Amino acid sequence: MKATTLTKTKTKANDPAAKPSIRRYCKHCKIRFTTKLKTKLYCSDKCKAASTYQRRANSVEKRIFRAQGSAFFYWVAQQAIRASTLQILEGHTVESMVSLYNLFKDSIRMNGTGSTERLYVLSHIYAACPDNSSNGVGQLFADNLIIVPALDNQRHGNAFKEGTGRSIARRSLKLKHHVHNDETPKEVIKRLVDFLGEDFVEKVVVKAKIQPTARIKLFAWFEANGIKTPSEKLSTQQLQALKDEHMGKEGGKGFTFKLKAYTPTEVYAAELERLNASEEAQLYLKGVIWLNLSNIPHDVIAKAHMVCFKFLHQEIPDATPHLVHFLKPYIDITTLVDDTDYSDLNVACPF
Repeated sequence: MKATTLTKTKTKANDPAAKPSIRRYCKHCKIRFTTKLKTKLYCSDKCKAASTYQRRANSVEKRIFRAQGSAFFYWVAQQAIRASTLQILEGHTVESMVSLYNLFKDSIRMNGTGSTERLYVLSHIYAACPDNSSNGVGQLFADNLIIVPALDNQRHGNAFKEGTGRSIARRSLKLKHHVHNDETPKEVIKRLVDFLGEDFVEKVVVKAKIQPTARIKLFAWFEANGIKTPSEKLSTQQLQALKDEHMGKEGGKGFTFKLKAYTPTEVYAAELERLNASEEAQLYLKGVIWLNLSNIPHDVIAKAHMVCFKFLHQEIPDATPHLVHFLKPYIDITTLVDDTDYSDLNVACPF
């Protein structure tokens, strides 16, 4: 007779049945439940899905808030009011909207960071609100806008050359997208979000890293902390000081200008480069900047600027011959070109 062999069964460490029960509260519905898994945070798959959806909704809401409180969308709303239609944005992709934002940001930078004075503005190539004799309305795209001195734009008025820039035909404008003059930018921004779509706006906000203005952030801080909303008449500096007072801080940092404003010549040079003007035309403008010439008469510089303005508005096909005519007597552009070939140099970088 064979002896009976007793086999000892080993308990597996990862066997859920062998683990002690854990009691915790569901992260979503807050009801207490029992589990044997340390990583389980929800009482059911339904609560887990609901929590994921809520996080997504909160994330979208925050990003839409960033758009609605930004200086960029406020400016876009103002342009829609000026053109009397939301359709100035029709046809935008996320990439083209980001390009528009970057151009807007460049215009702010050229005015000097922190400055409230608008020396330079975004001017339409195809007019934003031409008279009724025109076939279309200028759209709000980077390729239909140029950064120019405000005074030059004011002198130019609402004129434009038919067939230039980007526009939408008047006959395709829809009544439901009409914007009335008495609508506020805040109201129009909400309509813009619906027109473009929340998903679209969210993608633009993320890709362009758009943030609400300091002023909007301050009002949101007072609301989030249950503090009576300050008067709209207070300046941003006063709001910051009031926040510092509530937080027990002495003397806020205040506001400083990070960058000085560009000169008109620097603005035109930057725009000639962005819109691919000839290298010769760019060199003449850059020569004025680099050589810091004081012997060029003011009226000559003014004429050179007007040439750039007309070229950027596509009123003349090429700025080069005109800039050569006005600036060649004062600038030798051959001295501005470095013909040295550095490709064969094999020198360690000293930095």
